[in-house]
Amino acid sequence: PTHVRTAPDAYDLKDEPDGSVTYQEPTTTPGRDGEAVVVLDAQWHVVTRLETEGLVNTDLHDAILRPDGTSWLMAYEPDGAGQVDSVIQELGADGHEAFRWSSDGLQGESVVPVPPSGDWDYAHMNSMQLLPDGDVLASFRHLDAVLRIATHAHDGFVPGDVVWRLGGRDSDYTFVDDPFVGPCAQHTASMLPNGHVLVFDDGSGGLAGSLCVDPAHPDGPFVDRRQSRVAEYALDPVAGTATLVWSYQPPGWYTWFMGSAARLPNGNTLAGWAAETRALATEVAPNGDLLWQLRLDDPVPVPPPISYRASLMQERDGEPPIISVAGPAEGAHVPVGTALTADFGCADRGGSSLQACSGDVQSGGLLDTSTPGPHTVHLAATDGAGNTTSVTRSYTVTATYQPRWTDHRVRTRLGGRRAGTRVTVVNAGTYADRFTLLGSGGSPRVDVRYKVGRKDVTREVRRGLLRTPLLQPGQSFVLRVVGLRTDRTRAGVHRTFRVRATSLTNQSRDGVKVVVRAF
Repeated sequence: PTHVRTAPDAYDLKDEPDGSVTYQEPTTTPGRDGEAVVVLDAQWHVVTRLETEGLVNTDLHDAILRPDGTSWLMAYEPDGAGQVDSVIQELGADGHEAFRWSSDGLQGESVVPVPPSGDWDYAHMNSMQLLPDGDVLASFRHLDAVLRIATHAHDGFVPGDVVWRLGGRDSDYTFVDDPFVGPCAQHTASMLPNGHVLVFDDGSGGLAGSLCVDPAHPDGPFVDRRQSRVAEYALDPVAGTATLVWSYQPPGWYTWFMGSAARLPNGNTLAGWAAETRALATEVAPNGDLLWQLRLDDPVPVPPPISYRASLMQERDGEPPIISVAGPAEGAHVPVGTALTADFGCADRGGSSLQACSGDVQSGGLLDTSTPGPHTVHLAATDGAGNTTSVTRSYTVTATYQPRWTDHRVRTRLGGRRAGTRVTVVNAGTYADRFTLLGSGGSPRVDVRYKVGRKDVTREVRRGLLRTPLLQPGQSFVLRVVGLRTDRTRAGVHRTFRVRATSLTNQSRDGVKVVVRAF
């Protein structure tokens, strides 16, 4: 659900056929134990509160509201003699009792010992289902059994009779093809339209104690079985067999109490895992494939949040998906040509499942860093309800513009009429650039000429007007510097000519000195 109303001490939120919702909440009715069934409308407003009639308790495990206004409630009713009876009560539309059933008399079938103090909860009913013929199917954790209870006379049974027991110390059915030979401490029993019975079979051990009936010795000590599962049985009343026809049991998964199983209209099965914190709920296909699971954050909080019962609610997904971006960081600066990887992921927590998670590049792909300046990458996620989330990350590609001479001081000897040398400027930046060259002039004692190849470019260099071609990073440009003897040149005379290269893009510069000495 996208909107959930919570209340202190509220339990077992459940959709009703008319669109209303029920849950348990405290009541302050004098002389009662403090529980009531609360009915909410589709807008989550309280419509009414229901309590059992003539009983002390209204139990929180289950309730059934009928379209005709009747309701079926449960109670854990102390008998005043140290025992707690599990009671089923039908209330008519007028709120008065129409049917009552008590577990009194089933104490001999209990799998829990009498406590040293306090009342003995020997049956512990945890779910009930009203069957099409009016009988009630109820699950009793402390009996290891699911009971069918007659609410009217039929087939030789009178109201209140136990029609049959599935499991426990006095089962009416023998289990076939079931390695665990029946349920143990089960929850949420339901009869399917084909007559099969579906249960969430908890198992037992650890905090719960040993609650499983030993099939070889049903009247003997009880045993551990620390494996939970969803189990479906096909019943043959004539042969008295219950054949395991389907189950789902992730190895090692165990919840020592609570849990739920429900067959969905599409044939899938929804399981709630209660204290088994590897998943809160899972939906499983008929072939056993896991379709989805709802998990807790990792690490699991302590104490972990657990659910009594899981159910699907047909609420519109109003929560947009989430995009988590690990890279690039917002506002990142990277040099030209850097291998910059997009690193992002998407998740949907609104219930309709993630449908698309994409961007200008896929996660793990390389972003464009070939051009300096600001860049953006756009990411988008869409869920099954059409909700979308978009994220834009901005990053800047930085380029270095830097000329550099391969030598910063070059010496040459002028022995004849002229002496030439080469100087090389390199684009030491990270992006293509052009450079202007500015050189010093000659003197009466030593003159100078600048050449590119055979072309005399002295005038351009002297004025700082000579431009190199566009140089890619690492490319170079060669300038010849030629010293010339004059009629005033004497041995030992020297002259230093300076040439400066300047970036046309950002005016960064570098210089070289050419020293010409006459002899």
